Amino acid sequence: MNEVRTGRLEVSIVAMVLSAFALTACGGGEPPPKTPSADESAASILGDDDSSGSAAPASNAEVQKGIDALTSKDFASAKAILSKAVEQDPKDSQALFYLGVAESGLSETDAAIGHLKQALALDPKLVEAALNLSALLLDKEQYEDALQVANQGLAAAPNDAGLIQNKAMALMLGGKEADAAPLFAQIVEKKADDEGLRFMYAQSLVAAGDEAKAAEQLGKLTGSKDREVLASTADLLGRLKSWDDCVKALSGAIAIEAASELYVKRGLCLHGKNDEAAAKSDFDKAIELDPKSARAYFYLGHNLRAKGDKKGAKAAFKKVLELEPNGAMSEAAKSALAKL
Repeated sequence: MNEVRTGRLEVSIVAMVLSAFALTACGGGEPPPKTPSADESAASILGDDDSSGSAAPASNAEVQKGIDALTSKDFASAKAILSKAVEQDPKDSQALFYLGVAESGLSETDAAIGHLKQALALDPKLVEAALNLSALLLDKEQYEDALQVANQGLAAAPNDAGLIQNKAMALMLGGKEADAAPLFAQIVEKKADDEGLRFMYAQSLVAAGDEAKAAEQLGKLTGSKDREVLASTADLLGRLKSWDDCVKALSGAIAIEAASELYVKRGLCLHGKNDEAAAKSDFDKAIELDPKSARAYFYLGHNLRAKGDKKGAKAAFKKVLELEPNGAMSEAAKSALAKL
């Protein structure tokens, strides 16, 4: 765990799901962007302005000592102090809440979940406990449980940004992407600079059937300075056939650090724009960077075949079989060769 703060633990990004796309055959993709786990993405310390609630107040002097230790990120001392406070009064919801925060700071996730559940059972309106607990449940991939906890917290604090965000995450990752869209819309408005949230918002819009708005949101990510965000954005833009923005995103990613696969992807987007000359140039560049890229040869073969260069296309497809003799791509290459 990198950071846990005293009052609020919320998930900024649980995952950005990479959506691979292809135009003429199966495709691959960049690795999903690395994102913090729930207990690493602590945010909003005591009295966060984004929250309609506030952190649980100290119920007594011992709990205050625990809070002070948490504020100093001395989680071990905080746990020791707060454990004693809970022993003295097992029904002290504040002591239980802060003990859970201390345990999450020590990566003792199961213990933290248990104490946060106890705190919330004693005080159903303890918004901070609902926020922290839903975040940890998301990290454990217990999406339905996280949704129930977020809903409980929202019953007490309907405008709490962290809880709205965690509910959106629970819906999205739990397979209810379309239902998450209106919630992500609220959060993205408040957290305009959070690229991960905007990407997930776009994914939820696609699931809801609003591809135009999804493309609009993705278009706002094409100026990102993060290579992985740009690559993932381009993949989804490719699925939406937003070719210009797809090319823009990949050009940005290549400018940060060139890679064979990025040139393959941009070549596919250029193919989508019917710019076959530029597409061929990118496939050639991909092969230059990685002479063992079966994907680059595969799409180069289709490009050459479309131009009537049967000899060149045959050579490219044979190279695919040499580099990747088994799998879906080799079968597609065999099929293409049979038609030449």
